[in-house]
Amino acid sequence: MFTSPLLRARQTAALVLGGYPDGPEPVVSDALRPDAEPEDVVAWLNGEAPDASHLMLVSHMPMLGDLAGWLTDGSSHGMRPGELVRLEFDYDIARRGGRVVLVLTPGATE
Repeated sequence: MFTSPLLRARQTAALVLGGYPDGPEPVVSDALRPDAEPEDVVAWLNGEAPDASHLMLVSHMPMLGDLAGWLTDGSSHGMRPGELVRLEFDYDIARRGGRVVLVLTPGATE
């Protein structure tokens, strides 16, 4: 799991990982700040976790919506606070190389 250094993102990452007592610690990175550019995030991810089969990013808007769009259909995705979007890729994490397979809105699992 990778998280923005901003407080709310770090709190969310800790909440998610709290369900895994022996799980990893989140990696905090400035690359996930709200004003980051999607291509810079992808370049950072490919350098940080080149062989990852699963990863989770905890960050902010507008970057996450822009990143989801950049990785899928090219449009910006308006994500709500607390929303989880799962993307899948057949090959590498690359521009328009993914597809949205799940969207969970806040309260959807209650």
